[in-house]
Amino acid sequence: MTAAPALEPLSAQPGRPANGGANGEEVIRIENASVRFGDLVALRNVSLGLARGSILGVIGPSGAGKTTMVRLLTGALEPSEGRVSVLGETPRRFRRRTRERIGYMPQLFTLYPDLTAGENVDFVASLFGLLWRRRRRRVREVLHIVDLWDVRGRRASELSGGMQRRLELASALVHEPELLFLDEPTAGIDPLLRAQIWTELHRLKDTGRTLIVTTQYVNEADECDRVALIAQGRMAALATPEELRRQATGGDVIEVETERAFDGRIVENMPTVRAVQQVGPRSLRVTVDDAGTATPDIVAAIDAAGGEVINSREYRLTFDEIFAVLVARNHDEVQAEEQAQGSRADVEQRGRATDAGQPERQQIAGSGAAAAMAPGRDDAAGPTVDDAPATDADPTVRQLDSETTDEPRDWAAQTQPLPGTQAPLTAEERLAADERRAIEQLDVDAGIADPTTGRTSRPDGREAAR
Repeated sequence: MTAAPALEPLSAQPGRPANGGANGEEVIRIENASVRFGDLVALRNVSLGLARGSILGVIGPSGAGKTTMVRLLTGALEPSEGRVSVLGETPRRFRRRTRERIGYMPQLFTLYPDLTAGENVDFVASLFGLLWRRRRRRVREVLHIVDLWDVRGRRASELSGGMQRRLELASALVHEPELLFLDEPTAGIDPLLRAQIWTELHRLKDTGRTLIVTTQYVNEADECDRVALIAQGRMAALATPEELRRQATGGDVIEVETERAFDGRIVENMPTVRAVQQVGPRSLRVTVDDAGTATPDIVAAIDAAGGEVINSREYRLTFDEIFAVLVARNHDEVQAEEQAQGSRADVEQRGRATDAGQPERQQIAGSGAAAAMAPGRDDAAGPTVDDAPATDADPTVRQLDSETTDEPRDWAAQTQPLPGTQAPLTAEERLAADERRAIEQLDVDAGIADPTTGRTSRPDGREAAR
């Protein structure tokens, strides 16, 4: 790659705020933001703050919500809940001058395939109002940065996938934005060129610019000042790369190799040891609070037990390993929360069903007495159920008697339905009935049920009455 021209600090550029290069000022703030698409929750209760002059890496499984968060920050989406502030403004209501301070590289190629590489970058620069002399200088600079100067006359459609990604990056940089959103800028690019692009991103950061970079290469998180791990629409972790390592392991990890086979359980009870993993007969990994102070004591204990340590070093998990641990942990937490919410919902539903059932049963129990006292009753019509002598076997009498006591009652067990009445449905029966009605309505909406006759054609050719 050709050596890139030196970049000006933001504060030295005309029209930039005097503190443009000052680190520590917060340029992004997300507070409990959620994004919903119908029943799908793409982002759930995400919070984030980002200081000027730093690189935030956003990692996560495919479909976890990384691109949704970038679109939220650039104003392409509005939060369903919560608040989002970028450069002190709400993204959906950016002023033009604020938009000019932002650069965005999308995940997909969006430039003009029939224009050359140079023409594409020049066109984007003109959209941001760069005058001809400055525009020509900036096109040359950014094409050198992404190593496309030698193919500037080639049509974009004739470039390889990696070259097209670099052309998108050049277009995002051409107007010298102070805040850059890069959605997988190194996707499809060979490892050597990825390293060179990250060198340029660090140069941008050193001039006071702020970068938000999503990446599918998890190990690139080591290049960032802070890392946001998005999993299942949640902010599973937000920390520096080193803090993420400690979250995944629970501390520092010391890897020890011994001359003879050694049982790692011997050091498990040492006060500085948190966990021991036996990697092999002569190799183990010990998790401690501080590797610097704990290593001498652990080595001495193993030697005293006859292990004869031949090598010890601090073991650093790769980000692939950290990623796997934290994503699995987040998955377990989500499942536990869903189970807890389901249990609470069941309890609340049963409580509502019980509360709704008590007045219903009381009304049924009092119906006989109410009928006997009704005005206009024709006694000449002969004896009725209400005129029958009350006995202990009469369920109506038992029911009315029970209402006069202060003893707790199990209505479901004590109350029997009167002749000609129907017992209230249980919570499970109500839920099943609701599900049947919902399915039948879906059948009607889908055109496989006749709403007038109420008969539904099933895949097996049979019909079922609604």
